[in-house]
Amino acid sequence: MRSRKMSNPETQKALAAQAELIENDRLLDLIDQFAQAEGRMKWRRTETHFEVAIIKAIQSLNQATL
Repeated sequence: MRSRKMSNPETQKALAAQAELIENDRLLDLIDQFAQAEGRMKWRRTETHFEVAIIKAIQSLNQATL
């Protein structure tokens, strides 16, 4: 069942605009980084791994693309 908020035309328009700001490959890389962090978080201190994942995500977004 879809959330009411997601079916809101204004929300869909905002999400579409945000989607244009990042390439699919970069988005998939970020998702992969967070998935890896999630796996590590299951067995260790979760705060540290999540914080490191956020820092790495920000750093990868700031990298220049050729």
